[in-house]
Amino acid sequence: MADTITPDRAPIDHPGTTSVAHDSRPNRHGPHRRPWPAYLGFAWALSYLPIHLYWAAGGTTGWMGIHTNSAEFALANLAACLVLVGAGLTCLSLVQPWGALLPGVLRHAVAWVGAAFGIVHAVAFGGMALLRMGGVLDYPTGIAMTAAELRHYDLANVVYFEPWFAVMGGLLIATSLYARRHQLARQRATGVSAWLSAVLLFLGVAAVVAGTFEFRILLFAGIGPVLLIAGAAIMYGSSRRVRPHTDPASTERRQPTTVGYRR
Repeated sequence: MADTITPDRAPIDHPGTTSVAHDSRPNRHGPHRRPWPAYLGFAWALSYLPIHLYWAAGGTTGWMGIHTNSAEFALANLAACLVLVGAGLTCLSLVQPWGALLPGVLRHAVAWVGAAFGIVHAVAFGGMALLRMGGVLDYPTGIAMTAAELRHYDLANVVYFEPWFAVMGGLLIATSLYARRHQLARQRATGVSAWLSAVLLFLGVAAVVAGTFEFRILLFAGIGPVLLIAGAAIMYGSSRRVRPHTDPASTERRQPTTVGYRR
């Protein structure tokens, strides 16, 4: 006769039977642990939205030298909002089942490229701001911004803007490493449609980012969104043929803990 083991009851051995114990204690390092780096990365990405939404709506910040708001500047900030949402979704795609609709190598590559961009951006622009504030480098002359406004702009870079880039880069790396360690949202999307959607989405994000920093409306307001929409449409079509990945470990945990078999 087989015995059923409960967490507070030890196996009972009867003559002629062999007991096999299953540890029912929670594994603090298992896949069921909450992926906090991904959630924190998503929240951190969205925390950078308010200032860009303000500028996208036509707002100005005179103390930083932004006295007027052109249509190009507003559209560039609107595109920046899309990039921020994309950074947050990249974090979630690495740990959520729906992320398996895209090839895993692409999701991790986007995370690491974004992380490298954020860290390099923080070091380059934050370092330059510190050097100017410390008097090592001179402020440029002959531009619309005054020296006081430039100092305020550098202060904003050091205190807020560049630290955001550095932390976002660190969270993207942490999420990628967490997903690899816990084998979350494994690659299940295969075939031409999956890779085509991945390439279109990647090119769309690249077009939006490049257009935002170069103030090219055709890129961030035209080509980029078209590529993103096309990639999302193909991904949605392929999702009807792809089943979300089921973690074998979670399936094993749902099995009854009955042990013991007669020899």
